[in-house]
Formats: sequence, C-alpha cells, structure tokens
Amino acid sequence: MKDAENAIIDGSERIVTPTSVSGEALVVGENTYTISYTDPNDNTNIKTCKVIVIASNNNIVGGVYSRLTINITLCNDFIHTVKEGYFHLTPDLQDKADEYVRQCRILRNICYFYLIDLFGNVPYADENTMVGSVTEQLNRADIFNLCVADLKEVIAEYGEGPQVPVYGYVGKDVAQAFLAKFYLNAEVYTGKAMWK
Repeated sequence: MKDAENAIIDGSERIVTPTSVSGEALVVGENTYTISYTDPNDNTNIKTCKVIVIASNNNIVGGVYSRLTINITLCNDFIHTVKEGYFHLTPDLQDKADEYVRQCRILRNICYFYLIDLFGNVPYADENTMVGSVTEQLNRADIFNLCVADLKEVIAEYGEGPQVPVYGYVGKDVAQAFLAKFYLNAEVYTGKAMWK
C-alpha cells in the first residue's frame, strides 16, 4: 500500500512506483486495461498502441481479442451445458440456471459488441457451436443483427416489471444499455443509422 501511496505520474501516463514494477493504462474502446511488466524500458507494445501504429503481432491486441473470444466460448459452453441438462437440476435450481443463461447471453453480446467495434468482421459462435470447431467469419452487419435479436429476446424474457439490480451481475438494465450502444453504432456496423 505504501508503494501505491508514493506513486507518481511522470507525464507519459506511466505510473512509476518506488518498486521495480511499473505499469501503464491502455484504453481500448471504453475499457481501461492495466498492463504491468517488470522492465519499464521494454514497452514497445504500449508505445505502438498509443500512436495507432499497431502490428498484427502486438501482444496487447492479441490479448484483447483472445480475452473476448474466450469469454464468448465460456458463455456458450455454459449455455449449452444448461440447455442439454448435464447438471440434472431440480426445478427450483433450473430457474436460477435459466437466469444465469440470460446473463451469459448478455455477456456474450457485450463481447461481440467489442469484437465488431475493434476488429470488424469476426468469427461467430453460439451455444450450438462445438468447442474447438472452426466457425465462419461473419461481417459486422450479420453479427449486429444476431446480437440485437438476442438482446431483444433476453429483454423480453425479463418482462415489463422493474428488476432489482444485484451488484456483480448483469440483467435487463445492462441488456438495454448494450442494445442502445448497438443502435447508436448501427451506421458503422450496418451502413444504416438506427439511433432515431
């Protein structure tokens, strides 16, 4: 904690602490990622991202892409496992699992939002895609349509009544927020403005 209290900003957005470890904050989309490394002189990946000269072998770009795609895979696997009944749930636990499936669908669509926003045309997989299979790369407009339809379905499943938000979980409010984000960016993704 003493190191954090003694941290200073050196003007280049690098946080310098009295220890040998330094880190930088990188903003990708609207998310801030903290990158820590042990050699403050070896920050080529950070520098290239800051000046938008990004090579395909940049570790940060690969890390963001990999994190989003693995999150989609984890969501898809959970949804598939619940839908196929592998957990052998009792009816009361099935209701809870159905809520978790809705949350996974929301999280999966959030990942697709960032994938098409940052990378354009990307491979698309849902719960019917087997883990390890090669999926078809779809264009932004197709993924946009699939995600918007899925978010609308999730919102409809929540119903019209108010939902009590629970800290650390996503729900109807997050689904509505990302549906709005998809619509606000629709012109970029589909060529047709949908923000009105």
